[in-house]
Amino acid sequence: MPKTATATVPDIDDDAQPAGAPKPDLVDSVTAYLCALVPELSLRPEVLEQLQERLREEFGGVHGRQYVRSKAALDQVKLLAQARAMLKTKSPTTVARELGISRSKAYSIRAAMRSCDAAE
Repeated sequence: MPKTATATVPDIDDDAQPAGAPKPDLVDSVTAYLCALVPELSLRPEVLEQLQERLREEFGGVHGRQYVRSKAALDQVKLLAQARAMLKTKSPTTVARELGISRSKAYSIRAAMRSCDAAE
């Protein structure tokens, strides 16, 4: 079986990025891999930028176009689901205490649950 050429892929470190710069995405990783395989690409930044633009246009990874929920937003979704499950058997005060949310938030979640149940 023929041996294939392997290249070490440079890690794209998020901490090494300047403040305010977009975080590296899949296209950045792919181009870094291509530069490791074909070092001549890194000597021609205009070709590399054109390649990145075409990849982003083709595969939809243009910075700022796709919405991806942040970890905090996902944590809120999980917390809401957990609160809904607990409110089926516990009082809003108990749920608020156990989850570390305000009582008013627990009561508003319960009210939303009841209005959804009434609509069905």
